[in-house]
Amino acid sequence: MRSWHPPRFSHVHETAAFPYAELAPVKLVHGNEVHHYQQPLPTRPHADAVFTAVAGQKVGW
Repeated sequence: MRSWHPPRFSHVHETAAFPYAELAPVKLVHGNEVHHYQQPLPTRPHADAVFTAVAGQKVGW
């Protein structure tokens, strides 16, 4: 019997309707940090939530 492994975005994005490069990602942490996405960053910020005012911007982790 094969063990169950949770899906990873690296697998999911292969079937998504958009390229991974269009995503404004954050590194999910369990806390009270909220990231206000305004522009691409060189690294993924640590946050529990993310929001943006950039029209059409995809957000996620």
